[in-house]
Amino acid sequence: MKSLKRIYHFKKIDSTSAYLLRRRSVLRNFSFCSADFQTSGKGRTGRKWQAASGENLLFSLLVSDKYLVNSFRLLSVASAVAVISACEKFGVKNLSLKWPNDVYADGKKLCGILLESVSDDGEIAEIVIGIGINVNQTEFDGDFYREPTSLFLQTGKKINIGDFKKTVYKEIIRTFKKIKRGDLSFLDKAKSVDFLKGKTMFAEIDGEKKQVTVIGIEKDGLKVVVDGIEKTLFYGEVSFHV
Repeated sequence: MKSLKRIYHFKKIDSTSAYLLRRRSVLRNFSFCSADFQTSGKGRTGRKWQAASGENLLFSLLVSDKYLVNSFRLLSVASAVAVISACEKFGVKNLSLKWPNDVYADGKKLCGILLESVSDDGEIAEIVIGIGINVNQTEFDGDFYREPTSLFLQTGKKINIGDFKKTVYKEIIRTFKKIKRGDLSFLDKAKSVDFLKGKTMFAEIDGEKKQVTVIGIEKDGLKVVVDGIEKTLFYGEVSFHV
């Protein structure tokens, strides 16, 4: 029997994504799990996501709607655009999207997004979207590909995390429902804030280092020129360190 509840919050948990994955068979579509602190939060390629307890928004969303699951190539960019819209409502400026899973403010990393899928009989059954947004944290320890920032550092104002969480959730659900209606207007926003567009850099594509020139975000992925040929890269097969 599916749970009637959709919103879950923990003071401390191993991982919000792990929680949803463990309970996916009894949870409803768009179940939302957040936590003040994760002991095993992670980013792409297995990197650990570190965040000070109670200072940031750490959450995951379960997507079991079949139409959206089949549209999984859109979900990371759609999530990032929704995060950007929420951050703009709280006064953050100069936001950009580093395809497919990072949100920057003034070129500094504000948010990371990670999609994990579960397959049944060879087909994707559910997707869990894990998102970490730096909200009130002011100091960051460690080595980073990109200098981190937070909403507080960008605006000079302490943010009510509960209010911000409601806004982010609302923006994500609104954007996903638009996808279900066939409305892909969020891609216009994504293209307007495309951090990689026009840049030439090295990228790791399927484990091989290649120089690419980015044309820009498209419906099915990121269009680039590699080895003199136009190609569309898909989520999960490329990693940029810029």
